[in-house]
Amino acid sequence: MVKFTKSTVAGKVVFTWKLKADDCGDFAFDTQAKMSVQLSGRFNGAKCIFEGTNDKDLEPSKLYVNFEGDFDFTKPSIKSIPDISLLVRPKIIGGDGSTEITINLLMVP
Repeated sequence: MVKFTKSTVAGKVVFTWKLKADDCGDFAFDTQAKMSVQLSGRFNGAKCIFEGTNDKDLEPSKLYVNFEGDFDFTKPSIKSIPDISLLVRPKIIGGDGSTEITINLLMVP
């Protein structure tokens, strides 16, 4: 799993992952807030989905729930995530050797 960086911008928390083809991001935590996600970079046929869970003891290799709605990203975009969960992570499906996607998850308490 790819680790994230965590920063604070104007009092808001931002988690950032840089993922390649078929990567899975490590879980961000304390996501009980309004969330907005922005993706940029080279998709090259890849799709990014967001998974979440409220089970803090679930093994990282276990299946997590994909958020409801249109959260399968196939191109650079920004969207609000209406669901709230304890843990959230991005997952890249497919792509090729030049796939490189930056994901910024903004949380507003």
